[in-house]
Formats: sequence, structure tokens, C-alpha cells
Amino acid sequence: MHIQGGYLDDERDDIDLDNILMAVVLLGFIFFDPFINLVPRRRRVRDSSLSGRDYVLELINGHRDRIIENMRMDVPLFLHLCDLLVERDYWHAYPSQRVGVHESVVLTLMCLSHDERLRNFDDTYPRIMHNGQFWPWFKDCVGALEGTHVSAWCTTEIRERYINRHGGLSQNMLATCNYDMRFVYARVGWEGSAHDGRILQNTLLDPNSGFSMPQLGKYYAVDAAYTNMSEFMAPFRGTRGTQYERAAKDCVGALEGTHVSAWCTTEIRERYINRHGGLSQNMLATCNYDMRFVYARVGWEGSAHDGRILQNTLLDPNSGFSMPQLGKYYAVDAAYTNMSEFMAPFRGTRGTQYERAAKVLFNRRHASFRNIIERTFGVLKRHFPTLRGPIQNYLIAIQNNIVLACCTLHNFIRDHSPNDLYFNEEATFGDFADAQVAGNQVQGVQPIDMS
Repeated sequence: MHIQGGYLDDERDDIDLDNILMAVVLLGFIFFDPFINLVPRRRRVRDSSLSGRDYVLELINGHRDRIIENMRMDVPLFLHLCDLLVERDYWHAYPSQRVGVHESVVLTLMCLSHDERLRNFDDTYPRIMHNGQFWPWFKDCVGALEGTHVSAWCTTEIRERYINRHGGLSQNMLATCNYDMRFVYARVGWEGSAHDGRILQNTLLDPNSGFSMPQLGKYYAVDAAYTNMSEFMAPFRGTRGTQYERAAKDCVGALEGTHVSAWCTTEIRERYINRHGGLSQNMLATCNYDMRFVYARVGWEGSAHDGRILQNTLLDPNSGFSMPQLGKYYAVDAAYTNMSEFMAPFRGTRGTQYERAAKVLFNRRHASFRNIIERTFGVLKRHFPTLRGPIQNYLIAIQNNIVLACCTLHNFIRDHSPNDLYFNEEATFGDFADAQVAGNQVQGVQPIDMS
């Protein structure tokens, strides 16, 4: 409302109000009309209120991340799988059946990938359910420590000390950071000619440096310029070629048993109780170094020993197990007998100091190329958490088929989805996992490098 010359101007006030309302309407068009506002908006991942065939169509045509979360594969790979099932007569359409192949495969994959029944799907975001980017290999790492050179200027008298290995003037800065990319500690002032290891050593010996050591059992990740200590984990030095090329040129893969969740009736319950007190079946499997399953045998009770299952498999002419070629072998753990086609680690490390060190060194290298089967099992159970249980009350024969189906889908994803999240994580952190598993084999004596 305005006052003009001592009089109230109601007409002018109405005009201003109309202008304000018009401006609000125009702003609404600008912000909410998709033809005017071309700014891309983030697409919702979980936005479905449909079910059945309509839900399947929405899933296929919806957000890319959503179908990967629910079925562990993208749309082209999913459609390719459905086509293969139809072409090879694994799926048959019946006149009275209202569920198509796409809906059947969607329901199956969602149940296997989220450990749910058909009527109860878990749509939890997988990065919350399976935070496996650093777990378990970096579970005790609190950050990283490194030195970096920053430009410097100095007088002629001290110039030589500040010349780095590239011939420029710099100072060497020591810093630690956490995985939130925040600096935890920084020490400056060292000349560019100073070695990184010398700066860290001086920092640790200086009571006034203000450096805070990691808690007991924790460590910083450092590079090869630093000494490997309990609080500072450095990589291996002098390891030419891959570990598989150096220590496993005749190894065609690994053989191992793993427990998957099981359900059974009261009459046979005792046979399926494993050593941890849970119900499971013991699955024997072999894999190659591409993390593909070569053989799998299911149906054995959780109380059965790994060695007994392998012995029965070798004696059974109908098991379908293929022995390695002459001179080749599978890497196995200490639960199995050491034979020409199955190489197990040493049990106990008796003998002279050098004999013990040689055995320990062999066991470390053996573990580094044997744990490929452990990592393969890990990817399998991350893709299909139903194997971790508790599994639903299906018949034993159906449970066996579920395990075999998961192994088959595992190989299918490996062959046709090179950018799969879980496989890529294993490829990225596999070397560190090898080193950690190998380190766990060291017992009683410090190994001596006899290579």
C-alpha cells in the first residue's frame, strides 16, 4: 500500500500485487516446466509402486543402477541371459502359465541376490549392505603417509641442500591424511635433498614433533621409500613379475571347500551342523585365476570334512571331476593331502633355521596364489547373499540347485560383464589381499628371503 500526496493509493497497491503474483507464476514455470528449465535433475533410483510384469518392464526401462542393485547385471546382459535360456530349452512356456521368461528370471535373480522370498524383496542400497571396497583388507588402515616436494627459495649459502633429485629447489613435506581427504599431520621445513625415510625417522624420534601414532593394531599405508613396521605398512620390494608367474607357473587354479547356508528336517539335522554350530552344506569347488568356477559339487552335509569330500569325488566315476594335465596341479590348503595333482602347504616348520625359513617362505607364496578361491567365493556370496543364509525351507535338492545356479550365474557375469563392481574391486585390491593372507602364514620365525 502506498501514500501519494497524503492520500492512500489503493489502485497502485492492486497493480503491485498483480505484478507479484505474475512473477511467482513465471518463476514456477521457469523452475518446474521441463521445456523451459533444461537443467538435468537427478533421477530417482527406487520409485516403483508396480508389481508383476509391469514392475519388470519398469525395471528394464528404469534407472541403470536400479537393475544392477536388484539383479547384479545390466539390461543387455539380463536380456542376453533370457535369450540363452529360451534358445537352449532351459525355460518352457506353458499355455496356463501367466509368468513370462523375463519375469521368472527377474524374480529368481532378486531372490538370489538379496536372500528373500518371492513376496519380500530387499531393495537396500548395496553400498550400505556390502561396503567391500576396503573391507577386509584395509580394515585396520587409518590413512596414508607420504612425502611431497613443494617449491622453495633460499640463499646461495644453503642452496645445495634444497636441490632435489630433479635439480630444482624445494622443501620436502611429510604429511598424513585420512580417507576423508583431510590432513591429519604435516611437517615442513626439511630440505629437498632429504630422504623421505630420514624425515619420518626424525619425526618419530622427536618428542616435540606432535606426530600421533596410530592406535594399537592400526597403521598408515606408506610406499616403498619407508621401512615396513607395525604402524606403517609398506609394499613388498623386489618382486619381479606377478606372483603367479614366479611361484605358480604350473598351477591351474585352486581347490577349496566352503559352507553355504542350509535347511533340513529334524531327522537329518545333526548331519548338517557344522563346527560353528550352524546348519550348512559343504560345497567343493575349483576355480581358475580368472575367478571362474571350473567344477562344483554340492549336497554334502556341513559336518563332512573337506578331505573326505575330495576323496569321495576322486573315487566316484560319475562325479565329473577333471584332473589337471600331467605336471599341473591345483593349490589346496592344509586340510587336504599333498599329492602330485594337489599341492598343499607344509604342516609344521621343523628343522634348522634355514629349513624353517624356507618352508615358511614357501607357505607364504603358496597362500598368495591359493587364496584366489577364497576371493572367488567372496564374490559369489556378495553377488548372491542367499548363500550366506539363513536359507529358506526348500527341499535339499532345490537348495543344491540354487547353489549350482548361483555358480553358473557367477561365471555368466564374469564372462559378459567386464565392469562388474565386485570383480573390479577384487582386481584392484587382490594384490594386497594376497600379501595379507600370505602374512598370516608366518609363525614362530622371521622368514629369510632365499630367492
